[in-house]
Amino acid sequence: MILLNHFIVKENKTLTARVYFNNSVLKIPIGSQVRATVFGNTKEAYWLPKEAVLSLGMDKVVFQKTDGGFKAYKINTGIIHQKHIQVLSGLTEKDSVAANAQYLMDSESFIKIKN
Repeated sequence: MILLNHFIVKENKTLTARVYFNNSVLKIPIGSQVRATVFGNTKEAYWLPKEAVLSLGMDKVVFQKTDGGFKAYKINTGIIHQKHIQVLSGLTEKDSVAANAQYLMDSESFIKIKN
């Protein structure tokens, strides 16, 4: 839980925020400076490894497993965090996609996107 009273100190360009989290074993001393990433996106979404998503300019594509192999499907993506990318639409939890889209793209001479 993050409390929204915060302020920016112009002299050193830092942000102070009050954050509540479980520190019952006191691994982080009270008052410590920490570096954190706070995401404000609250949409429900799926996450995939970045390698599973191929960028075709404005479009993002995954290769979804079908009976005869793989087909390219357009997806809508959100934020990227470390090695994962957020998928906002275009997939369901039952869909199975290739773990490395770049590998499959290299094996095709062109890509036909199916929405």
